[in-house]
Amino acid sequence: MMNLVGRFLDFIDRRQVVRRAMVLIVLWQLVDVYLFAKHIALRPGMSGLELAAIIAALTSPPTALMGFLFKSYGDGRNDVRAQ
Repeated sequence: MMNLVGRFLDFIDRRQVVRRAMVLIVLWQLVDVYLFAKHIALRPGMSGLELAAIIAALTSPPTALMGFLFKSYGDGRNDVRAQ
């Protein structure tokens, strides 16, 4: 039984399943946040500065997280290929 679990975990590590799942989840969150910001932008009654501040506050954290994740994903792929 332990051999089967070990082979399964090796399969996950070789295929980088966890890394790819993280990229997909954060990408889904990023799209969801941008759609939410679009929904807020279409509401009447806000000045341009208020709207820009709200959109920046909503989209900055997930965009920074996605940038970090893409960088670490690319660095990890380069490390695996170098071995």
